[in-house]
Amino acid sequence: MAANLIPIDAPALQPLANSAEYDQLESDLKAIFTSVYNALIRPRERQLNLYGMPHLGDTELMERVLKLNGLPIIRRDDTRTSFLMKAALARNPRRGMIFLKQYLQATWPNVWKVEPLWHPIATADQYPADVTPRSVIDLSPSVQAVYDPNSEDGLPTIYRTDWRGESQLYPTARTNLIKNSNLANNGAGWTLSNATVTSNATVAPDGTQTAAKVSRTAVGNDWAAQIESDVAAAGRLFTGSAYVYAAAMPGNYTLRLRDSTDVEFAFQTITLDDSVGWHRIAISTTFPATAIGGAKFTVDPTSDTGAAGDSFYLWGAQLEAGELTPLIETPVGATATVTDYTVDANGVATFADGETPATPITHFRTSRVRVTRPVTSDNGLGLLEVAKAFRSVLAARLMLELQLSTVFEGIGVTGGLAVANGAMGVMPVLCIGTLS
Repeated sequence: MAANLIPIDAPALQPLANSAEYDQLESDLKAIFTSVYNALIRPRERQLNLYGMPHLGDTELMERVLKLNGLPIIRRDDTRTSFLMKAALARNPRRGMIFLKQYLQATWPNVWKVEPLWHPIATADQYPADVTPRSVIDLSPSVQAVYDPNSEDGLPTIYRTDWRGESQLYPTARTNLIKNSNLANNGAGWTLSNATVTSNATVAPDGTQTAAKVSRTAVGNDWAAQIESDVAAAGRLFTGSAYVYAAAMPGNYTLRLRDSTDVEFAFQTITLDDSVGWHRIAISTTFPATAIGGAKFTVDPTSDTGAAGDSFYLWGAQLEAGELTPLIETPVGATATVTDYTVDANGVATFADGETPATPITHFRTSRVRVTRPVTSDNGLGLLEVAKAFRSVLAARLMLELQLSTVFEGIGVTGGLAVANGAMGVMPVLCIGTLS
């Protein structure tokens, strides 16, 4: 009986009890009939009474109806069996996958995993050799494709892990509008206010000796490093960013975005600690809809007091249309455009880094499902139970993966490796682990 239902007594044979009794023999016959009915017929009458709603019945009735619907049930408690009964009889268009998950949760709570299997479009002629769960796929030691498990199609989000940490890669072109991102050649292309630049003065975040040193030339004056792009920025979102190392001058640093006439549209101040090292600080704003010529990006130490020779390190400046993206280094006198990867009609991604091999990243969903659950010492019959439970309802589309314990328990002829071999005759089985 479901836990949230109030038990109701079975109806008594009240009409018989109230009927006339001619003599003691008739009274005895009524008593015998009532006793036999309650002992032998009443349980079956109660079960028959619930045939239209078997999930309210006893375990025997629920298991019988489940088997009639093609689902052998692993014997568990009445509450779980009742839940599975209601799930099995539901007519939901997505019943298959949802019911599979409900079954596993009711039978082996919190120790299972269900993954639809996908196959690369580029190798469709080799199906099912390349089936894979589509969650996170390593394309190289440093590049991963991350798929949305709830998405039926579409491209993954691709990330690279390097000196920048984890950064997203893009299949569309990105341009750094700053023509001298590292302030090489004494800051050519940059406007320096009361400051000088020393090129290649220290190690940059990427490990090269390319970071520039910006030094104050006078006391008490505003000083900054500013770069101007020649892009028409009207009505577009732009993001300016740079790597800054406070070195011996911790404090507040401000990023500013202006138009070509020095009208400031946005600024952002951040406090930098010299003990932390390099920071990438960024600012974004949408420029007005009227044509304003170019855009100016400024890195400005906000303290105007101090001594001549105060300095900070600057490297990897970037001004780009849109949101912040990974750094694109540019030479003196030229912008730079990169496309991290392209995807052809077969769904194969080709990467611009020259290191990540061309890899299929678009897939089609197959009819296969991978079920992963552990085989533990307290469930030695697990393989046999899974095979029995799913053979009649999901055998055609179920691929079973079992995480095996390192040692099988000695549980007799119905368990251990003998059961695994038997299960392989029922459905495809992929065993991962070491047996001893």
